[in-house]
Amino acid sequence: MMQVSALRRAVLSVGRVLGHVSTWGEQDAGEATRVEVQVTMCVSFAEALGALTFTSGVVLTPEELADDDDVRDSFHFAVIADGIGSGTSDKARWALEALHGRDFGPHGASVEYMRLAANAVTRVFGLAEDTTPVPHLTRSTPSVSFTGPFGDEA
Repeated sequence: MMQVSALRRAVLSVGRVLGHVSTWGEQDAGEATRVEVQVTMCVSFAEALGALTFTSGVVLTPEELADDDDVRDSFHFAVIADGIGSGTSDKARWALEALHGRDFGPHGASVEYMRLAANAVTRVFGLAEDTTPVPHLTRSTPSVSFTGPFGDEA
């Protein structure tokens, strides 16, 4: 019988301690001593697309979207810059809305650009858009009707 601990995946791996390196691991005499860490996380197509298209500081040209290394590096930057938190769902929702030509939040991107980015996510990460409705990624427009005290329309 397999022990439960053997089934757990490592969520965080700690690597080497490096002196005077930037967050990205580049030598820099003015920087502190840092430790390498690798974090395991799972992202959906929409979350990866949102990170690449709605993270401040990530601006990929169509040519860069065609380069797998640029896509990976930009995703890496997006995750480190913004982390995975409450904004992740917002960006994922905006990305899906933009991809489908709907109103999508504060930053504009053309449907053509979003298709290029979506193709990059599929090519680099092996993820395709999932058509299963995910409640926190779909905009809900509740149907509200007002009634009077006797159940009649107000």
